[in-house]
Amino acid sequence: MPSPKWLLYGSYGYTGRLIVEEIERRRRDCDRSDLSVIEPILGGRHRASVEKMSDQMGYPCRVFNLDDIDEIVHRIHDVDVVLNCAGPFSATAVAMIEACLKAGVHYLDITGEIAAIEEAAGRGRRAEEAGVTLMPAVGFDVVPSDCLAVKLAERLPDANPIGFKIVLIVMTQIVILTLERLNGVMVWITTVMTKLTKIFKKYGMKTKISMDLGILNLSLNLVIRTKVG
Repeated sequence: MPSPKWLLYGSYGYTGRLIVEEIERRRRDCDRSDLSVIEPILGGRHRASVEKMSDQMGYPCRVFNLDDIDEIVHRIHDVDVVLNCAGPFSATAVAMIEACLKAGVHYLDITGEIAAIEEAAGRGRRAEEAGVTLMPAVGFDVVPSDCLAVKLAERLPDANPIGFKIVLIVMTQIVILTLERLNGVMVWITTVMTKLTKIFKKYGMKTKISMDLGILNLSLNLVIRTKVG
């Protein structure tokens, strides 16, 4: 059985480079048959950056932008999975998702942008019909709030959305203050809370828990205007 092929799009960005470095570490330390150490195909829009990284790492590469769906399909049709690490995802997710649906390729990304996640969710039926997995937000960006949601649901099974909302706001502030204390950064809490207040007013107090979690993710992304001390 041939090994799966996967393409890492945005490989030369900050997160993409960290992923490649982790792959290199695992290839040194782990069994080469482990799926987690299958070498990627590096991809991105900027030819010089992609090819430089390809030369450094010894991985194959493909250079293409996301302006034309058919061109993307041509570039990804022979891979099993695409991991999109090229942000902002408001500008990259839809085109890559559409190409993956057309090519029958599974799609992952590391977005924390609510709109990008909703774009993927809105194509759920088409993905099911195509036999394609669309899985946005697989990075660390949304993991803390997802874990928090599960823990809250386990501990407070009878809680109403208002109760969850209060706890999530408190937990957001704890995260901010922890960052301030541990990392020596100054966080503009007033800006964040002003944005949160506007969002809460927009959606009202009867907002579903899923929207509450989206707001927490949004607040942590906005945070988080920080200034290194």
